[in-house]
Amino acid sequence: MKPILIVSDSPDCKSGLARIGRDIASRLHAAGAKVGYCGYWGRGGETPYPHLCAGPDPTKHLIPVTLAANEFFNAGPGVVLFFYDPTWLIPFGGGDAVPTAGWENVAVQDWARRRKERGVELWGSFPVDAHCPSGKLPSITCDLLHHFDRFAAWTEYGRHVLARSVAECPVLPLGMECVWQGGKAERGRQILGVVGRPILGAVGTNQQRKDWGLVFQAFSMMPEEWVLWIHIDRRHDYWNLNQLVEEYKLSDRVRLTKPLSDEQLADCYAACAVTFAPGRGEGFGYPILESQLAGTPCVAIEYAGGVELTPNHVMPAFLRPEGPYSFLRPVVEPGYLAVRLAGLLERGDPVQYLWENVWPRWETWFREGGVLGPR
Repeated sequence: MKPILIVSDSPDCKSGLARIGRDIASRLHAAGAKVGYCGYWGRGGETPYPHLCAGPDPTKHLIPVTLAANEFFNAGPGVVLFFYDPTWLIPFGGGDAVPTAGWENVAVQDWARRRKERGVELWGSFPVDAHCPSGKLPSITCDLLHHFDRFAAWTEYGRHVLARSVAECPVLPLGMECVWQGGKAERGRQILGVVGRPILGAVGTNQQRKDWGLVFQAFSMMPEEWVLWIHIDRRHDYWNLNQLVEEYKLSDRVRLTKPLSDEQLADCYAACAVTFAPGRGEGFGYPILESQLAGTPCVAIEYAGGVELTPNHVMPAFLRPEGPYSFLRPVVEPGYLAVRLAGLLERGDPVQYLWENVWPRWETWFREGGVLGPR
């Protein structure tokens, strides 16, 4: 069997990328695979497999991946599996079109050109969360993906974008643990300090592509008995949550939490009347499923992969290109969103995304690629 090195956020991080990397690594290890982990942003924590702390930012420092692969594979064959946005991995294409110059990119390019001599394969499980006006990924990303030996998408949306950009690939959705089904509304209300008032929940990271401004705009138009619960990794980053609370004069109606255990998060989800996914493009959308498994309907913007997780509760949007790659991003009318969130919504029950139902598809993919042996 081929050894496999997983590249994602460190297992001890709270991000979705850390969760999928951690879940896949633990399941592969339990199935008998030789697993290593190259993790960014964290320290790794206690793992039954070797872990390298790669640094703070995969968009700027990719050389640790090559060093970890050389050491873990002992100059022999193996698989490097990325769980990152492919636009971050351009140097691994081995070509000359690299957005930022520097010795690290040159070293990564050189490693990428030579890897096949040692039998090293590049695989990707990609969170595709946007496309360009052409319907494809940027041309520089398409060029990169032609150098990958194998890749998969997380959603049907991602599969369609990758098929238009490079080639067809399977859909391997992310899995969920049963803990989210155990949420208790009464415990959640105690955590949030809310009694007898409807709660709107929103869970996500503090990034530009999460539209926290839209959340506050829409919530400020909702009836005053509503309370807004936000669970976020950092209050001050791209968005200043405290400033938004002050500007909209909502200090008595907003609850900000961080950090919480998965059990506490499930309780808070269960306490909500509805949740909203603030992503302006989701590669997958863990909070969308967490909310529904806890018994609370979730509304998502009608764009990218998150729509597939809550197809009956989507917000229409118009699209416009943004940023250096001209990715299309949605724009939503906040007044319409406020009305939708305050209405009565039916809950979903997406049990098909529990790991017990998802893992067999991943397991087959790994067996076909030689990372796991025959049954």
